[in-house]
Amino acid sequence: ATTEIEEKSAQTLNDMDAHYQEQTEIIDRKAEWISKVTTDADEIAIQALSTANNAENHMATLDSQMQALEAAMQDVSIDPDDLGLYQDADTYYVYPTYKGIRSENGIPLAGGSGGGGGGGGDVINAKLTVENTTGWLSKTIPSGSDCPVSFVWSSIEDDMPTGDGNIRITVNEVVRASYQIKQGSVLLNLAPYLSTGTNKVKVRISDVYDQGQTTTFNVTAIALSISSTFDTTQRYSGAVSVPYTPIGAVEKTVYAILDGQEAARQVTSVSGRQMSFVLPQQSHGAHSLRLYFEAVIDGETVRSNELYYEFVAVVPLDNTVIITSSYDTPTQPQYSLISIPFMVYDPANMTAEVQIYANNVLVSTQTVDRTEQSYIYRANDAGALLIEFKSGGTTKAVNITITESEIDVEPETQDLRLYLTSEGRSNNEENPWTWVDEENHISAVMTGFDGVADGW
Repeated sequence: ATTEIEEKSAQTLNDMDAHYQEQTEIIDRKAEWISKVTTDADEIAIQALSTANNAENHMATLDSQMQALEAAMQDVSIDPDDLGLYQDADTYYVYPTYKGIRSENGIPLAGGSGGGGGGGGDVINAKLTVENTTGWLSKTIPSGSDCPVSFVWSSIEDDMPTGDGNIRITVNEVVRASYQIKQGSVLLNLAPYLSTGTNKVKVRISDVYDQGQTTTFNVTAIALSISSTFDTTQRYSGAVSVPYTPIGAVEKTVYAILDGQEAARQVTSVSGRQMSFVLPQQSHGAHSLRLYFEAVIDGETVRSNELYYEFVAVVPLDNTVIITSSYDTPTQPQYSLISIPFMVYDPANMTAEVQIYANNVLVSTQTVDRTEQSYIYRANDAGALLIEFKSGGTTKAVNITITESEIDVEPETQDLRLYLTSEGRSNNEENPWTWVDEENHISAVMTGFDGVADGW
């Protein structure tokens, strides 16, 4: 019995040992599997972390680029005219155009009615063509000078013109003009819309469907002018000094034209500083002087404003009467009041009697001193006007062309019994305070006037 028990115990121990060994192997295999899984998980985690880091760096780069783009966009201004986008009058669609040809596919705007990209309204078949025939897009000009630009345009639909269009002029983002134009050639002067300095001018021509094309001009206007303090009331008995001040940051040639002939010239780049010519002594009498300068800008010769003077040059013992007038406006509108400066110098007397004629008709007789005077004439009649100042055998003629007015401002003549006018009257007359109308036998005497602070 004892041996049997021992054998069974031994068998049991062997079985338990085998089971232990089996379980140990199973545990070792599981431990190995767990270890492998942990290692794979670590590798996966590491890869995921690396990918996340790369993504974060990429996002940081994109964010930096977006910030740079947003900063750059602060200085970007987009003009719809430059893009060629036009909104349909009936729907909220815009239609891309290229060289005046409009796409049939509309792009809906946010908030617009309708839903597709297939038109958004009636298709416009009109073909707009705009050609800039000016010959330039960028130019430098003297301030105040003409700046003409020209175009040829058409809008054709079913082989028929669509009608009049519109032109809009924008200068430095401000609309300066907008008006209707007919198809064909268009010529306009940009000068009234320009200011001194840089001008970005956009000229948009559009048809009846509001299809349009914009042409951009860059015009730089430089202030070019000349001024002078030359004294025409002075009597010159020797050399004649002529001060002048040129304005304009360009090289220029300044001219002094004496009695119609070039007397002096000077090349200078000075701007805003006084310079001078010194002319030799002149003969006894009235002399004319004209000042201006020329400069070359963008290969084109331009001229400044012109100054015109008449001055008195005297020679001892010569008693010839001298009459000057620095009037230099050859054209005046009808019915305007024309102020004509004049001066009479009588070497033998402090005053002189001067007769004033208008188209050979005596209109005024005055006694004047040696200072500059002014005669005012009302130009009632269109055509050629000749004003003459006569004194002591000397005559000074001023020729003016009077352009006809579209408005009739003649006085009413029906049942007119008395018409009074101050035309031709002056405080310097021999009898300034009397009124005599010999034709209608009317006369009057005016009192209380001193002829200095009041009068004609």
